[in-house]
Amino acid sequence: MEKIKLCIAGVGGVGGLLAAFAAEDETIELSLIAHGKRAEHLRTEGIALHSDIFGTHGGIPAHVEEFGSDLPIQKYVLVCVKNYSLREIAEQIRGCVGKDTVLVPVMNGIEAADVLRELFPGNIVLDAVIYTISEALPDYSVTQVGKHSYMIVGARDTAQAGYAQELQQILSHAGYDCRYTEDAVGEMWQKFMQNCAYNTVTARYLINSGVIQSSPELGMDIRALLEETYRTALACGVKLPEDAVEQKYRHTMFRQDPSATSSMRRDAEAGRRTELDTFLGALIRRAEAHGVEVPTARRYYAEMIQRMKV
Repeated sequence: MEKIKLCIAGVGGVGGLLAAFAAEDETIELSLIAHGKRAEHLRTEGIALHSDIFGTHGGIPAHVEEFGSDLPIQKYVLVCVKNYSLREIAEQIRGCVGKDTVLVPVMNGIEAADVLRELFPGNIVLDAVIYTISEALPDYSVTQVGKHSYMIVGARDTAQAGYAQELQQILSHAGYDCRYTEDAVGEMWQKFMQNCAYNTVTARYLINSGVIQSSPELGMDIRALLEETYRTALACGVKLPEDAVEQKYRHTMFRQDPSATSSMRRDAEAGRRTELDTFLGALIRRAEAHGVEVPTARRYYAEMIQRMKV
């Protein structure tokens, strides 16, 4: 039986996590897009995952290249980079994208799939959401912490649903918790709500969940950001649960591990580029287009911009 050609572009915390499972599956011919010392390590030592949930996984991929032009044409390409690197990685993968290749951004925010549809107008682009706390370490291994790690995949066009279902089966067969949804847009916005609130507040003040949970003022900001994102989603025609704000507020304030924080906070603390535009930038653009007032989002956006200029 011919193996499924699966490429993962971006082998950080998310891409490395998924690659570790795919590398073990004998039905998958795994290709990775990486460069420099990371690429050298992946070619010789492979990818290694140490997970609180899944244990240890990994293996050596079939191919590790910097450009897709050095790879066979792929069946699926999973794009796992920060949004600000999306257009750059799109050009790197172009050489392994054929007319039947399915592209899947496994990324934060609500705009990545639309960017890929613009850049690859003839290809099927699925929507995906991943919930995981995973990080690439200096030795190029990946660690996953916490009690949950799963991915949700779907299609906006019902005629393309079969591809999303097939990908769900491929990743599930490889051992990762992947789920299919008929409402991919709603799933993306539900995570986007959390990102716009929790990631923003933790990054703005360089804090963890415990500080938020002990501060009535920050709790009010969390609720306000959730409500502004929720109202914007409804204005955009997105269907969300009526209690979505309350659910996510209670999770942040009462159920989240007090020691938890966000990748955006880690980036801000290290002086790296953050996904501020991916979250609040995108929210403000959508809100302006639909006449929704988002004062808390605007305040945090301005304060974060000022912080980055200091």
